[in-house]
Amino acid sequence: MPLPFTRSLRSLNADRPRGWLLWIFVCAILGFVWSIWFFLAPLTVRLASQSARVESLAAPVQSPLDGKVARVLFGLGQPVQADEVLIELDAQEVWLKLEEEEARRDAAERRLRSAEARLDDEHAGLLAEAEAERQAERALRSRLEVAEVAAKEAEETLQSATRLATSGGISPAQIRAEGLALESKTAAAAAARQELAALQDQHRANSAARDARRRSLTDEITSLQEMFSTSETRVAALEEQVERHRIRAPVEGKVSSVRQLTIGQQVVGGELLATVVPDEGLQVVAWLPIVAAGRVQEGQSARMYLDGFSWIRFGSVPLRVRSVAAEPGPEGLRVELELGESPLPLGHGLPGRVEIAVEKSTPLGLVLDVVGLHIGGGA
Repeated sequence: MPLPFTRSLRSLNADRPRGWLLWIFVCAILGFVWSIWFFLAPLTVRLASQSARVESLAAPVQSPLDGKVARVLFGLGQPVQADEVLIELDAQEVWLKLEEEEARRDAAERRLRSAEARLDDEHAGLLAEAEAERQAERALRSRLEVAEVAAKEAEETLQSATRLATSGGISPAQIRAEGLALESKTAAAAAARQELAALQDQHRANSAARDARRRSLTDEITSLQEMFSTSETRVAALEEQVERHRIRAPVEGKVSSVRQLTIGQQVVGGELLATVVPDEGLQVVAWLPIVAAGRVQEGQSARMYLDGFSWIRFGSVPLRVRSVAAEPGPEGLRVELELGESPLPLGHGLPGRVEIAVEKSTPLGLVLDVVGLHIGGGA
């Protein structure tokens, strides 16, 4: 009986080294694979936020000045267009001043147009009078030329008659007649010359009078233009004051919050009266730990897990970093992120958690980072 038992023990001892070699080989393979993963495997390093929520890019509706509410033209949840008037403040005094100034401006404009029309008429009359004077002067010059020619001919005739009278070829009576004719024609030429001189003097006087009227009208027009321009400037300033009493929607969207307003209620300049949320006006605001400062950069990808939705069923919301605060605040480092195509219905105030992909690293790099943080913290 002892012989078979001894053989069994020898068989077991012969098989034992082969089992250990197999285990050593398997462990070596696993260690090699783990080493490759530990030293070379790329991992995305994500920083998780302490808190995050979806916020609307709500545009504030503020009063530009102190005043009393005259009209309220909107309500909570009402869709509004950009620049639509939402609230009108009392501007009765400004309206009265505006009406008075518009009346002065319109009166100045009417007087200006009348003066310009009179100046145009004066210019047209000047052209007509100048043409008439030129024609009259030409006609009178023609008469003067005819009279001078007749006087010269009479003088020549008298001289010829005087020469003939010495030889007895003409009677003294004829000579006297020629002398009288010469005197008459000379007197006619002198009268025409005087009449031409008087006409030229009259024309010069008329021209001076027309110039004086034209200067007077020009000065009046200049004064009325200055008056009209001043009044127009005042009207524009008053219209701007009236416009400042109209509080308009800053963007297109829906009214998301409204302060209770009543007619006659006093509001203060800069006071928030309502907010308007644009149709495409949502963003995500996240607060990260202080250690995230310097690691989070604009353009980095991120994702948000909403508290009210299971990420296994609904997934996550893709994000991209839009801006990072210059320094951390009491709640941490503020990061604003823009939304991508969301599979979930989003609304203002939804809370959740944000993870931002800040870099690529390996397990070894992560271990070194942890060790470095602990050593730095201990130091």
